Amino acid sequence: MCSNYILFGSSGHLLSCIEVIKSNKNSNILGYISPKKNKKLDINYFGDDNEFVIPNLKNIYGLVAIGNFKLLNKREVLFNFFKDKGVK
Repeated sequence: MCSNYILFGSSGHLLSCIEVIKSNKNSNILGYISPKKNKKLDINYFGDDNEFVIPNLKNIYGLVAIGNFKLLNKREVLFNFFKDKGVK
């Protein structure tokens, strides 16, 4: 069974997470959510956390791919955001 992921972030830590997920043949990245689009990424951009729309978030894994330790509070908010939407 394939695991589908939605990621939040757009910088270096996100790129590292993408590499790890893509190395698993049973994983698929649906796209990412970020305050701004990273033109270097070749995956779907769903918008920011205030406006993104993705149908059927059930059976999808969310990964907060923000590495900046100064944004710990933002990571917690995003984790709860995904959780409230039914994302694993």
